Amino acid sequence: MLPIHGQAEVRYFQLGELTQEPLVSHGLIGDKLLVVAGISPQSATVQVSIDDQGHVVRVILEDSQLSDEEKHLVIDAFLKVKFHPGKIGRIPVSSQMRMEIMLESEVKL
Repeated sequence: MLPIHGQAEVRYFQLGELTQEPLVSHGLIGDKLLVVAGISPQSATVQVSIDDQGHVVRVILEDSQLSDEEKHLVIDAFLKVKFHPGKIGRIPVSSQMRMEIMLESEVKL
């Protein structure tokens, strides 16, 4: 992807380059459970790109048995998850990481 009108391309740091990993702020229960209506309970692996403000900007669902429609539902839901951004020293930076999550269609108490 080329920068637009002189904007610098954003670098997404890997976890090993950070002094503080991104932390879930809201959107996942117990930092692992994503509730998506109509999804059967299962685990999933996602690659997530997070900007320096903690917004999820890209989600890739790995090796999933979900239908294309279900994948879109999961990705759309995960794009709403918010993080405290990763840091290098005290400086928030954009980062990329792989996460194991659990999917459920509802919260079970």
